[in-house]
Amino acid sequence: MMHHLFLIFQFQLVASLVMHVRAYADADPVSTSSFIHLKSTVETSRNKNYLYAIKKKESRNFDLNPQSNPVIFQDIEYFGGTVMTDTVRLYNIYYGDFNTTNGNDTMHLLDYFASNIGNTAWYKILSSYFQLESNGDKTLASHSANLKKSFLVNPSQKSTEITESDIQELLVELITSEDLPRDTNGVYNLIFDGKFQTPGWLTTTCSYHSAFYFPGSDDIIKYMVLNDPSTPSNQKGVICQAINPKDNLHNIPTANNNIGADSMASLFAHELAEVITNSVGSWHFAPDENGQVNEISDACAWSFGTYLKSSNIPNANIMVGDKPFLIQQLWQPGVGCTMGM
Repeated sequence: MMHHLFLIFQFQLVASLVMHVRAYADADPVSTSSFIHLKSTVETSRNKNYLYAIKKKESRNFDLNPQSNPVIFQDIEYFGGTVMTDTVRLYNIYYGDFNTTNGNDTMHLLDYFASNIGNTAWYKILSSYFQLESNGDKTLASHSANLKKSFLVNPSQKSTEITESDIQELLVELITSEDLPRDTNGVYNLIFDGKFQTPGWLTTTCSYHSAFYFPGSDDIIKYMVLNDPSTPSNQKGVICQAINPKDNLHNIPTANNNIGADSMASLFAHELAEVITNSVGSWHFAPDENGQVNEISDACAWSFGTYLKSSNIPNANIMVGDKPFLIQQLWQPGVGCTMGM
């Protein structure tokens, strides 16, 4: 735990991963036999770099100057295993009430962000990372990304409490029903409206990413979980907003004057970089004295670098397509925190 930046990075052994999948055993179309096959496959055919799922959560406290006591990082390390390569396909899944005027604006902004982030100098930082092939060659991490599909879910359940099993079951249902493809080079972005309580939301987390094996297969489904921190009922939402809390007190607008979408874009960027480089534990910093492990985005979390010099664009440090956004810097090996190569 850090004084100004609270990060949780949890490695779950494969036994825990199989427990997640067990929730599907009694639900169509997954049968008990397919669950047993999955368990056997996981235990016998995966190398050590695949024998865990990563669940990483990230947030900050109410400190008005989160960079006042920065943590000094040594350089990031490669621990073997794979990264996501080529063009990463993104799937935005909106869960809840996004049919209001502001909701549609939120969907538009996040879809626009997902469609264009892969063309930025910021995204090109990811090509500093690689995976080693059996012959010793290096394959670079993803050089581009695009939005493959945007999908709105109108939940039928009355409960606002969302569990990890709920999230994974939803993804299995959407893939099985062919509303979304089963895509091992895709990242599924679950975006919840502010009334839903996902695991750790506004208590220990702002966002997180995780992965699981699709039942009955060796396909790893990678996903991120984001919540809208602008909902008035969530008074703690300020800790997850893409704006200096001092500015928030003075009603200075965010980049696109949509504090929910602008904040989720920042968290989107944080998690996406980590999914691409570390969804199976390939690139991360060595554990600290407390056993905490940080990923590519953690070293630069809430550090935005130089802001755009325009009086017409408040609280922005990057143009994504034709729109301004405020997203954190990324760690580049041998360089440190930067906004682009």
